[in-house]
Amino acid sequence: MGRGRVKTILLTLLVICSFLFAAQNWFGEGLWPQGHTPFVGTGFFSFIGNLFDGGNEQVPLSAYQTLTDPEWIVANRQGSQKELYNTADPSYAELNGLGKEMLSALFTGIRTAAPLDDGVEDYRSMLRTQSLCLHYRTPMPVSLLCRVLSLPDAALDNIQVVEELLFLPSESSANACTLAVLDAKNGNAMTFDFPFAPDRLKGAIERNTHADSYLTYAFEINLGQEETTVPLAPTTAISLEPIETPILSASSVTGSLGDAVLPLFGYNPHTPKRYTEADDSQVFLDRKSQLRLGSDGVISFESDSDIQGLELTESIETHALLQALLNLAESIDHAAFGGNNEAQLVITSDLTDLSTVTMDYVCAGRPIRMGEGSAVEAKLVAGRLVSYRQQLRNYQTTAEYASAPAVLNAIDTLLENTTSAQMTKPISLRLVYRDTKDQTNLVALWEVQ
Repeated sequence: MGRGRVKTILLTLLVICSFLFAAQNWFGEGLWPQGHTPFVGTGFFSFIGNLFDGGNEQVPLSAYQTLTDPEWIVANRQGSQKELYNTADPSYAELNGLGKEMLSALFTGIRTAAPLDDGVEDYRSMLRTQSLCLHYRTPMPVSLLCRVLSLPDAALDNIQVVEELLFLPSESSANACTLAVLDAKNGNAMTFDFPFAPDRLKGAIERNTHADSYLTYAFEINLGQEETTVPLAPTTAISLEPIETPILSASSVTGSLGDAVLPLFGYNPHTPKRYTEADDSQVFLDRKSQLRLGSDGVISFESDSDIQGLELTESIETHALLQALLNLAESIDHAAFGGNNEAQLVITSDLTDLSTVTMDYVCAGRPIRMGEGSAVEAKLVAGRLVSYRQQLRNYQTTAEYASAPAVLNAIDTLLENTTSAQMTKPISLRLVYRDTKDQTNLVALWEVQ
């Protein structure tokens, strides 16, 4: 190769490098004092940015994939031989996987659909038979369920929103199963037969139930009826024995989060528009919003107007917005704790209304209630994020366990401390951890909802 050709190649490489460097300066984030640049994240300039920052490797996220995981699953062999499993139980993964398979089979081809003649009463009768019940944390639109699970866009006759799904072996076909469901909004009750080997369902139920179960539904022991003193939700699953739960350790975030969190809200980490409050909280400003990183582990974002809210995703469809919100919350948690938080964030607000979305931590299969509201509260207007607040806490299970009283004992305590006028609608009782930030160890206690 001639000397002239070598010079030409070197000169060409220098020109290319100069161009890339100039483009990074002019179209990257560092040059723009407002904290934003109109070119960031767009096509070619996004590619250039990746060359300089190592590709912006994304944190592996899991919350969205678990959006449609049930809060708990009840496997019922027959009558009183039933067991309840939450996300911390080894049997949960098998039963949840089977439930998703059955949903896929259901939406692939429903054979027959029929209303339940006596509605709620028929449904309760089915709860006592050999069945698998998947109970969700919040009412789930059927359309959202399909989108998250990548199922065919299908519909269930007269059913729009579900809170739990009940699968049973079909009574009319030897090679089919049945879904019984109540619409969480309008009370419609339906059954759907679909092709699925009933022996697989029966086998899973047999493996995960025991003859000495102490689990029952409220309506089975005459609780949850209108004439009872405690208006317990009829399908509340009740353990007649004390329940052992692990004690959790709780801690707050330490260290600065600025460089990791600011880009998640579209801020330039190098922007000069910032100030520090008396308690060492950091406040960042740009031309249309402000972001506060509290020294107490609370992150808050406020847009100056609804129109200028942060665009989370190009699509304003429900599933896309929820995915973006979950990814944002989990990315912040990951930045705070490096992925070493045993607790997981889950959506706890009504999924039929996205004006305000709340999330809470779940650890050891139990919800964690904070003394200052939900762990995350996000407000959306026309698909844009206009307000966001996240309380960062790290939870770990310890080797110690505590015993919560049986539900009937908890009900006795409730009656001693509550007047009948305060209990005017069906209530549910759940074991939850309550974190007021003044304790390092948390014990699960009963909560009325």
